[in-house]
Amino acid sequence: MIDTTVKALKNLCATLLGDGSTWEDVPGDTIVDVINQITLAKGGEIPTGEELGTLTLTSKPGTTVGTTKITVSGNGSGQLYYKTAGSVSLPAYFEDVSGWTTWDGSADITAEDGEMLCIAEADGSNHAVSAGTCTVNAKTE
Repeated sequence: MIDTTVKALKNLCATLLGDGSTWEDVPGDTIVDVINQITLAKGGEIPTGEELGTLTLTSKPGTTVGTTKITVSGNGSGQLYYKTAGSVSLPAYFEDVSGWTTWDGSADITAEDGEMLCIAEADGSNHAVSAGTCTVNAKTE
Protein backbone atom coordinates (compact mmCIF):
# COMPACT_ATOMS: atom_id res chain seq x y z
CA MET A 1 0.00 0.00 0.00
CA ILE A 2 1.33 3.44 -0.93
CA ASP A 3 1.88 6.03 1.79
CA THR A 4 -0.89 8.67 1.60
CA THR A 5 1.63 11.51 1.85
CA VAL A 6 3.64 10.08 -1.06
CA LYS A 7 0.43 9.71 -3.08
CA ALA A 8 -0.62 13.28 -2.30
CA LEU A 9 2.78 14.59 -3.37
CA LYS A 10 2.60 12.51 -6.55
CA ASN A 11 -0.82 14.07 -7.28
CA LEU A 12 0.70 17.53 -6.80
CA CYS A 13 3.60 16.70 -9.11
CA ALA A 14 1.27 15.34 -11.81
CA THR A 15 -0.78 18.55 -11.61
CA LEU A 16 2.34 20.70 -11.86
CA LEU A 17 3.54 18.77 -14.90
CA GLY A 18 0.29 19.69 -16.66
CA ASP A 19 0.81 17.06 -19.36
CA GLY A 20 -2.01 14.69 -18.48
CA SER A 21 0.13 12.63 -16.12
CA THR A 22 -1.53 10.91 -13.17
CA TRP A 23 -0.02 10.27 -9.76
CA GLU A 24 0.80 6.74 -10.95
CA ASP A 25 3.04 8.17 -13.71
CA VAL A 26 5.27 10.03 -11.26
CA PRO A 27 8.34 7.98 -10.27
CA GLY A 28 9.47 7.64 -6.68
CA ASP A 29 8.58 5.60 -3.62
CA THR A 30 9.56 7.98 -0.84
CA ILE A 31 8.70 11.54 0.12
CA VAL A 32 12.22 12.64 -0.84
CA ASP A 33 11.96 10.94 -4.26
CA VAL A 34 8.67 12.67 -5.04
CA ILE A 35 9.77 16.08 -3.75
CA ASN A 36 12.76 15.78 -6.09
CA GLN A 37 10.31 15.06 -8.94
CA ILE A 38 8.31 18.16 -8.00
CA THR A 39 11.52 20.18 -8.05
CA LEU A 40 12.29 18.91 -11.54
CA ALA A 41 8.70 19.55 -12.70
CA LYS A 42 9.05 23.20 -11.69
CA GLY A 43 12.32 23.50 -13.64
CA GLY A 44 14.55 23.32 -10.60
CA GLU A 45 17.59 21.19 -10.01
CA ILE A 46 18.18 18.50 -7.45
CA PRO A 47 20.49 19.67 -4.66
CA THR A 48 24.02 18.41 -5.13
CA GLY A 49 25.19 18.82 -1.57
CA GLU A 50 25.07 15.08 -1.03
CA GLU A 51 27.83 12.72 -2.08
CA LEU A 52 27.74 9.36 -3.79
CA GLY A 53 27.78 6.56 -1.24
CA THR A 54 30.37 3.79 -1.45
CA LEU A 55 29.66 0.20 -2.44
CA THR A 56 32.34 -2.42 -1.85
CA LEU A 57 32.45 -5.07 -4.58
CA THR A 58 34.14 -8.47 -4.64
CA SER A 59 34.43 -10.55 -7.82
CA LYS A 60 34.89 -14.33 -7.89
CA PRO A 61 34.61 -16.71 -10.85
CA GLY A 62 30.98 -17.44 -11.72
CA THR A 63 29.36 -20.81 -12.32
CA THR A 64 29.88 -20.82 -16.10
CA VAL A 65 32.74 -19.67 -18.33
CA GLY A 66 32.63 -15.93 -18.93
CA THR A 67 30.70 -15.06 -15.77
CA THR A 68 31.55 -13.59 -12.40
CA LYS A 69 29.87 -13.83 -9.00
CA ILE A 70 29.72 -10.40 -7.36
CA THR A 71 29.13 -9.67 -3.72
CA VAL A 72 28.18 -6.14 -2.73
CA SER A 73 28.28 -4.49 0.67
CA GLY A 74 27.24 -1.03 1.72
CA ASN A 75 23.99 -0.93 -0.25
CA GLY A 76 20.48 -0.25 0.95
CA SER A 77 17.30 -1.42 -0.70
CA GLY A 78 17.55 0.47 -4.00
CA GLN A 79 17.64 -1.09 -7.46
CA LEU A 80 21.12 -2.18 -8.54
CA TYR A 81 22.52 -1.47 -12.01
CA TYR A 82 25.84 -2.40 -13.59
CA LYS A 83 28.09 -1.82 -16.57
CA THR A 84 31.33 -3.42 -17.67
CA ALA A 85 34.12 -2.20 -19.93
CA GLY A 86 37.88 -2.00 -20.15
CA SER A 87 37.58 1.15 -18.07
CA VAL A 88 34.53 2.41 -16.16
CA SER A 89 33.93 5.46 -14.00
CA LEU A 90 31.66 5.91 -11.04
CA PRO A 91 28.45 7.79 -11.85
CA ALA A 92 27.97 11.25 -10.39
CA TYR A 93 25.67 11.53 -7.40
CA PHE A 94 22.06 11.49 -8.63
CA GLU A 95 23.09 10.63 -12.21
CA ASP A 96 20.41 8.72 -14.13
CA VAL A 97 21.61 5.11 -14.48
CA SER A 98 18.45 3.72 -16.10
CA GLY A 99 20.47 3.02 -19.28
CA TRP A 100 22.67 0.57 -17.37
CA THR A 101 21.84 -3.13 -17.00
CA THR A 102 19.58 -3.95 -14.05
CA TRP A 103 20.86 -6.57 -11.64
CA ASP A 104 19.06 -8.54 -8.93
CA GLY A 105 22.06 -8.56 -6.59
CA SER A 106 22.70 -12.30 -6.84
CA ALA A 107 22.79 -13.58 -10.44
CA ASP A 108 26.16 -14.17 -12.09
CA ILE A 109 27.17 -11.33 -14.42
CA THR A 110 28.55 -12.03 -17.90
CA ALA A 111 31.89 -10.25 -18.19
CA GLU A 112 35.42 -10.80 -19.44
CA ASP A 113 38.18 -11.62 -16.99
CA GLY A 114 40.16 -8.46 -16.21
CA GLU A 115 37.42 -6.05 -17.31
CA MET A 116 36.25 -3.31 -14.95
CA LEU A 117 32.77 -3.52 -13.43
CA CYS A 118 30.78 -0.70 -11.86
CA ILE A 119 27.65 -1.34 -9.82
CA ALA A 120 25.39 1.55 -8.83
CA GLU A 121 22.50 1.59 -6.39
CA ALA A 122 19.68 3.86 -7.50
CA ASP A 123 16.71 5.47 -5.82
CA GLY A 124 13.14 5.00 -7.05
CA SER A 125 13.81 7.44 -9.92
CA ASN A 126 16.91 5.58 -11.20
CA HIS A 127 19.32 8.18 -9.83
CA ALA A 128 22.62 6.88 -8.45
CA VAL A 129 22.98 7.19 -4.69
CA SER A 130 25.95 4.85 -4.18
CA ALA A 131 28.40 2.95 -6.39
CA GLY A 132 31.61 0.95 -6.50
CA THR A 133 34.00 -0.65 -8.97
CA CYS A 134 36.13 -3.75 -9.13
CA THR A 135 38.21 -5.77 -11.57
CA VAL A 136 36.29 -8.77 -12.91
CA ASN A 137 37.51 -12.23 -11.93
CA ALA A 138 35.54 -14.33 -14.44
CA LYS A 139 35.51 -18.09 -14.83
CA THR A 140 37.85 -18.94 -17.70
CA GLU A 141 37.70 -22.75 -17.83
